[in-house]
This record gives sequence, C-alpha cells and structure tokens, in this order.
Amino acid sequence: LTPDSGGSTPFHEALLLLKVWSLQRGLLRGHDSFTTTSLAAILVYLYRTKAVGRRMGRVQVLSAFMRFWSTSDWLGEDGLEESLRGTTMTPEGVLGRKIRRKRACVIPAEGRNESQTVRDCAQAALYREGVRGRETGEPGTEG
Repeated sequence: LTPDSGGSTPFHEALLLLKVWSLQRGLLRGHDSFTTTSLAAILVYLYRTKAVGRRMGRVQVLSAFMRFWSTSDWLGEDGLEESLRGTTMTPEGVLGRKIRRKRACVIPAEGRNESQTVRDCAQAALYREGVRGRETGEPGTEG
C-alpha cells in the first residue's frame, strides 16, 4: 500500500477523501469521532479482508468504506429490542447480551483471514475467558 514512484495510491487518495468528508461533517478529531489513524485502520481492514481490491479506484474505496461503516452493528443492538420483548431482564443481563453481540473487527495478519488471526491471538483467548467467566459467575473474572 505504498505509493509507487512518488505518486499516490487509491488507498492514500481514499484516505484523503475520507478525511475531507469527516472534516466537513465534524467527525474528525472530536470526542467519539474519527482520527486519521482510525480511518486508515478501517481502510487497512477493508483491504486485508478483501472488501476492497488493489485495483479499485478512490471513489470505489470510499463507497466500500461507507457501506461497511453504515451496515456494521457497532453497538451490538440490532435485534436486541425484539429479543427482549415480552421478557423481563435485569440491566446486567442486557449488558451481557450486548457484550456477546458486539462486533469486533480484527485486521488479519498478512496472508491470513480474520478467524485464523483470532484463533492464534492471546488477547482473544483472554477476552473469551473473561466473557465465559462472567456468564458462569466464576469469582475473580470480573474486569
């Protein structure tokens, strides 16, 4: 993803377009907003997961970013209201259900996919142990 012969790549051009778009809407460098690094990380994720190809133009990359950003369930709330309808749950139960449903994006290691990267990741093992510990109520597993 480095520019060839001093020119820019569609990746860098798309990143610049995303920065301009974010600045125009007040979504860059503010509280709960994007940073240049977070925008670049999402673009790298899209490249590594093959949602964006190296031959795509900057507008196609921008379009893929917008599609990904708008369709992702970042808070884990899609379908939560329907699943809770007609039942009584404690706030802790609702929080636990949100934690299990929350989307996590993992930038795959070079030449691997997300599931392979997660399977071999020490942080993922710690997270799974913590979530399972909370579900079973084992002592000493609270964060």
